[in-house]
Amino acid sequence: MNYFIQKLSLGQVDEIVKIVSGSLKEDFPYKKETISAYLKIFNKEFFSNIIKGKKNVIFGAYSGKELVGIIGVKADFGGVAYVEWLAVKKNFRGEGIGTKLIEEVDKWAISNKYHYIYLNTETDRNIDFYKKRGFRYVGVQRNSWFGEDEHILEKNV
Repeated sequence: MNYFIQKLSLGQVDEIVKIVSGSLKEDFPYKKETISAYLKIFNKEFFSNIIKGKKNVIFGAYSGKELVGIIGVKADFGGVAYVEWLAVKKNFRGEGIGTKLIEEVDKWAISNKYHYIYLNTETDRNIDFYKKRGFRYVGVQRNSWFGEDEHILEKNV
């Protein structure tokens, strides 16, 4: 299938939240309490604030008119950016959408003078996914947010 990537705006926030909440409910190895807390945190206001941030960005992958994946990046300082979210709808996975979204962030980072990107993941299987896309495994934060283990990965661009 053909997909296209574009920068998202406030008009797409409801779609962003839908993808993220679906991902939280279907994919994450969290305790029920953690999922419940994250559903409250990663809401319309949260993603609206990312988009409103002058240096932040959320890219979306579209199949036709349907938003099927997102990647959100928060600009830090000193040339550093944090990948806040990468999520692809379950029935669109394995088609290279996540890779295309990461590649878009790499291009964005370079053009905006960021040299270092980092992220966290709770899911062990995601570690290999990110490593294949140029990230290096840094380590694990044990008993981190809501008591969950968080794996840290980094990439220089």
